[in-house]
Amino acid sequence: MFAPTSARTQQSNSSTRGVTVETDYGTVTIDGYAPATLTNMLGSAWSATPRLDVGVSASGARFETSHIAGYGALRATLHTALSTDDVLDLTTDSGIGAYRGAASGAYTLASLRLVHGVGHRTSFWIATGLGAAGNNGAYSTARAAVGASLITGDAAATLSLDVAHAASAMYSDLRVSAAWQLPHAGAAAVPSRIGVDLEGGVRGGDLAGRSAWADVGIHVRLIGPSFLVITNGITAPDPERAIPGSRFTTAGLRLTFGGARPAPSLPPLPIIDASAAMVSEPLRDGTRTLTLHVAGAHSVDVMGDFTTWLSMPLHQAAPGSWAARCVLRPGTHRLNMRVDGGPWRVVEGLPATGDDFGGEVSVLIVR
Repeated sequence: MFAPTSARTQQSNSSTRGVTVETDYGTVTIDGYAPATLTNMLGSAWSATPRLDVGVSASGARFETSHIAGYGALRATLHTALSTDDVLDLTTDSGIGAYRGAASGAYTLASLRLVHGVGHRTSFWIATGLGAAGNNGAYSTARAAVGASLITGDAAATLSLDVAHAASAMYSDLRVSAAWQLPHAGAAAVPSRIGVDLEGGVRGGDLAGRSAWADVGIHVRLIGPSFLVITNGITAPDPERAIPGSRFTTAGLRLTFGGARPAPSLPPLPIIDASAAMVSEPLRDGTRTLTLHVAGAHSVDVMGDFTTWLSMPLHQAAPGSWAARCVLRPGTHRLNMRVDGGPWRVVEGLPATGDDFGGEVSVLIVR
């Protein structure tokens, strides 16, 4: 089963719905096989709400030998807010691969993750999961993990340590990933044209295969939703998903619809109710305090691009005043609010613009 670039087409939660299609050409050396050239087609679709994210992805590769490999996966995550800072995620993940018309492997995973620091510059999590992999659930898998994420400026980084069991093998993975967006000069709210993704790790234990891996991906926005995508690297075998390791180099074209919300084009807005929303100066940890003024409410939630469109509850700081600390970078942000568990709506007193799906969304400018 071949899916070395499938992670490049996974969903971006900056939109509530979206579709990505990508075609690549490149070379690959799957562990245990001779080098080969291939044409790869990948696609994904996703839908995200404050409580539930669902995504589906598929890929098909045609090798120079005319042999065809395919891979498909379905993933769903249920989010439960425990507090302003803590979220519990329950995820189910399953997939299947085929080569030359025969099943080459399948997997099913279920995991539980507790995240602390949602919406902050730094967040931490612990997770555990169980699953089965191989043809007809040939062996069981189990995993426990801890990790941390850091968001700063136009970059983000993640570090995690996993301890896993697959069949009779025990192993541990130390993983690191980073993403960087090159901002437009003088236009913080304009989508970045160039992005770089880095992933790597080292493995210890008694699992066969390479003990270190790394890959890099570069995407360059061309016109509208189109991107030039270049990837190169080495992947380690993934026993949980029955995917072998590989070396690969690919280049291709990606079309993304709904994945990255464009900044709204707004006329001058001279009339803004300054009491509707306030944003504090950044604190030492890079977070700011967002305060909304809503009279007579028993609960207030917000979601926006700065919460990856997940619901974030506010706490009552004073009568009619609701606040939460979160990462709000300078620029234009889009958000909506919900009062007492009712429907999502714009924040009264803030300017509003149309969203990507026929509704309205509030606009918040952070200096």
